This record gives sequence, structure tokens and C-alpha cells, in this order.
Amino acid sequence: IDINDVLTGEQLFSMPMDESTVSLSFAGNLLAMENDGAITVWSLARNGDEITLEQVYEFAYDGVSLREVRWHQYENKMAAVGTVNDDETYLYFWDLSGAEPMMMTAAVPAEIVEFAWRPDGTITFATVDDDNTINILEEIP
Repeated sequence: IDINDVLTGEQLFSMPMDESTVSLSFAGNLLAMENDGAITVWSLARNGDEITLEQVYEFAYDGVSLREVRWHQYENKMAAVGTVNDDETYLYFWDLSGAEPMMMTAAVPAEIVEFAWRPDGTITFATVDDDNTINILEEIP
């Protein structure tokens, strides 16, 4: 992963990561990387021209493949889709505002194709059934 200054193009930070998806929190202070079914959260700080990344959490669970991180717009909360043993789908939620992360899960009835946080802290998500019907569901959690 490379972090560059958008104004000058100067490379500020570089770290090798194989096939990771990166997601920056809306506040710009946390960075989540998805890799091999796990999510690593890094604290991002800038002091003048220097940027530092410090790993603060790693979420990896046996038999669970995590993907599609979404950050809450106003709070240090994130959500991700988790597939358990390739056949059960859950939404995983983490509140990262305290000293220890709080995690919750919610089972969903089908494969999630998209989801997003709402300003009130609930999530709207879309699922697709076997007959290609798209369902819009709300109020999780």
C-alpha cells in the first residue's frame, strides 16, 4: 500500500500488502485492510510531512471470510459481510470508539450484494434470491 500526498504526488508511506482492499474511515483516522478473509485496522496519523500507521485491531474468525468493509459516516464504527463456512451470511459490526472494540452480528437471509450505513446508525442492505429477485432490507442492527 502506498500513501501519496495528493497535492505534490510525493510518496509519504509504503507497505507491501498482497491483494488487499483498503477502506478509509470518514474521519480519515482509521484505515481497514481486507486480506485473506480477515480485516486489519490501522490508526493513521500525520505529523507534518510524516505519516505513521499503527495496527490497532485484527479481526479474523475461524471459518468466517470477512469482506466489503463500510465505515459509518460520523462515528468510528464499521461493518463487513461475513460468510460462515461458505453457506451462511452475516453482517458483522464493530464499534471502535472505546478502549476495546465491541462486535455484534446479524444473520441475513440471502447473499448480500450491497449495503450502506444510514446517518441514524442503522444499515440498509440488498440481497439477491436464487430466482434473481432483489430485496431491500433495513433496520439492522
